[in-house]
Formats: sequence, C-alpha cells, structure tokens
Amino acid sequence: MKHNTARRKTLVTQFKNELQTMIRKLRKEHGLTQKQLATLLGVDQATISNFESGKTVMNLVQAYEIYLMFGRNLTSLPASSTAAELAPAVNSSHTCNLERTSR
Repeated sequence: MKHNTARRKTLVTQFKNELQTMIRKLRKEHGLTQKQLATLLGVDQATISNFESGKTVMNLVQAYEIYLMFGRNLTSLPASSTAAELAPAVNSSHTCNLERTSR
C-alpha cells in the first residue's frame, strides 16, 4: 500500500462509516436517545445526529469518551485490521523525526 493515497482514503472513509454505525448501535443498545447522549457529552442533540449521519466527523477525544461511556476501550474500535494493514506501508515509506531541532 506504499504511497497508495486512494486506498488510504478508502480505508479512512470505511473507518468513519463503521464508527458512525457503532456509535448509533451502542447508543440504542443502552436505551439512550440522541438528546440523552448529547447531554452526557455536553453537546446538543443535533451534534449527535450529525455524528451518526456522517455530516460531522467527531474528533478522537469525543469518540474515545463515547466508547468509555459504554464500557469499551480503543481495542474495540472498528476496522482495527485496517490500522494493522496500513501501518507497515506507512512505517516503511516514511520516517518521522519528532525531535525538535534548534535554530
């Protein structure tokens, strides 16, 4: 998958779709309305609706908070095989230097 931008975008879209579906499923399994979940997250009902419909992409902190609310952890995130599939290509084609350089 080295330098395969189209494949990466497909995987990201798949992940977002699966996350949206999972949030709706967890909310319904726990008998919560969008408004109730919104109150727990400190957002409005429209935000939850937009998350679930894909109009808005939730950030990582919001997704993690929802998973924690429902007793889940990051290993239960959807498309975990996607990350495993993508990681070798990223690691082999790019080197990141996270150290600060002085100027």
